[in-house]
Amino acid sequence: MKSYTLAQIQAVLQNLNLQGNQTLLIHSALQNFGILQGEAIAMIPKIWLHSLLELTSAHNLIVPTFNYDFPKSHLEDLRFQQSKIGILNEEFRKIAPLRSTHPMFNFCGFGKNAETIIQPATLESNPFLQTSVFHRLFLENALMLFLGIDLRVCTFMVYVEAMCEVKYRFFKPFLGEVITLKGQRFAGEFYHFCLPQSERLKVSYHRIQQELMEANILRFFPLGGSGIYAFRAKEFFCFVQNRLRQEPFILLETPPKAYYQWIDNAEQIIGGQWN
Repeated sequence: MKSYTLAQIQAVLQNLNLQGNQTLLIHSALQNFGILQGEAIAMIPKIWLHSLLELTSAHNLIVPTFNYDFPKSHLEDLRFQQSKIGILNEEFRKIAPLRSTHPMFNFCGFGKNAETIIQPATLESNPFLQTSVFHRLFLENALMLFLGIDLRVCTFMVYVEAMCEVKYRFFKPFLGEVITLKGQRFAGEFYHFCLPQSERLKVSYHRIQQELMEANILRFFPLGGSGIYAFRAKEFFCFVQNRLRQEPFILLETPPKAYYQWIDNAEQIIGGQWN
């Protein structure tokens, strides 16, 4: 198994060349880096956490803490709800002073301007439109970092699809209640921008990832057995938006046979791809 050092982590973070007050988003799969030399495996997430928290003296750090239990539970208490998308994300969640309010696609935040981005006292019913954390990250032109993983976990891509109004996804409501970190309760419909289950469509980001790297929008910093992918939100958005105009199904393995909407509590066909 490959290994890396704390000095190499610090060097990669320095190579990001952060200037002024920046906003960073972190996705992670630390196991893909390999062994951190001289450290117990159980300590690796905490070492990464402290290395990244050091950036918050000058920058904002936003970490997704997604959890997908809400469609079955219909009640999520964000004071206790665990992140299901990585050990590092859960470590951040445990100490987070701020957490956004969508019961599935929520984020925690650190740094002096993080509260403006997270908006922990405001109901977020739709995580992929202009009232969302993703949209505020876009406005901030956030630097999005993928630690040990590539764009296959890039949920920001779904936000781009929603803003571009792709026809092969649809907004699906989930009814229930969410309790915030401060104990505030919000009840109502909370949305996801879904692919239809009727066709079992699958996303494929391989082509767009290669194109983004060739355009120097997506950068890669090797580390251990993997590396860190990085891009700026606005450049990424504009590139993907343009490619979707040219090839509407570039983000899918295969084109859809039909388009769907959520109507009367079910997926309903509303037209073919030719419409």
